[in-house]
This record gives sequence, C-alpha cells and structure tokens, in this order.
Amino acid sequence: MPHLVSVVANSTLRDRLGPLILVGGIAESLGMPGETLEADEPFEEYRRKAVELLSESIKYASLMDDELRHAVSSLAALLGASKLAKILSNLDCGVECPNCGINIDLLTSDAFA
Repeated sequence: MPHLVSVVANSTLRDRLGPLILVGGIAESLGMPGETLEADEPFEEYRRKAVELLSESIKYASLMDDELRHAVSSLAALLGASKLAKILSNLDCGVECPNCGINIDLLTSDAFA
C-alpha cells in the first residue's frame, strides 16, 4: 500500500484513481484500520495521504458513475467504514425481492429513480 500511494502522489487526478481504488480495496480487506493497524505508523501516514489524494480525485476528476462509486467505496474503507465500503462496492450485484423472489439489479432498477 505505501508503494502505491507514493507512486501516484504526483500523478494526474485520473491516473491515480485506479491505484487508489486498489489501495481502498486493500484497506477494506484488512477491516477496520483502528482495530488492526493503528500501531503501524507508516501505514497510518500512507492511509492519510491516500484519503487526501482520493478525495481530490473524487472532487475534481469528473468521474463516471461506476468510477465514483468505487472511489467512494475505497474512501469509506480508508476511513474505517468497511461495511459501507462493501455495500458500495457490491451495488452492481442483484438482490432477491423478499416478497416475490424476483432478482433486482440495484443499478438498473427503477426502484431508486
């Protein structure tokens, strides 16, 4: 993770997006940073830098819907909200309606229009 953050620190907003989404995925897989890695000061420094860089990309890069969803998911993971990160990253999965049993694709459904 530190290497990825270092490499993209001077990249364009769009070029840093993919690696930072990967960094967020790594953070999500580790769970809550405060529970597992708080004593690791270098990790905390790079996590803060990744949050800063990813926030800039989200704010200024004019992202497409899927890019934005994955960037916000990664940001949530980096901020310790791993459950929210998982929900956002899995929005393209369908869910079964508990009433009728029909599979609903959350991203294409009219349910949220």
